[in-house]
Amino acid sequence: RKLSFKIGIAAHRGLGKCFIKGKDFKAALEPLDKALILAEVHADAALQEVASMLVGNVNLGLGDTDEAMEMYQRALTLAQDNRSTFGECKAYCCIGNCHYARKELKEA
Repeated sequence: RKLSFKIGIAAHRGLGKCFIKGKDFKAALEPLDKALILAEVHADAALQEVASMLVGNVNLGLGDTDEAMEMYQRALTLAQDNRSTFGECKAYCCIGNCHYARKELKEA
């Protein structure tokens, strides 16, 4: 049973990543939101971290820096809770990119 929800998350995440590669950010949002919801329902913090980062990337691609920043901050908190140094690094880089997109160069 635990494996089945992870397959569902992986499928939604994979579909979202395909849309991201094709620069179809609007289409990517739905499957990635579903992946995030599944990860939350099953309390899988590591998968929540990854899904939050991807949803942030999509929102940044759509120009919604507020939502992107919220998702990146969430991913950072999850990475810190999971003691994932690599996850923290990715989240900080994305937060910097978000500040850069806002032309907040000192914060970036």
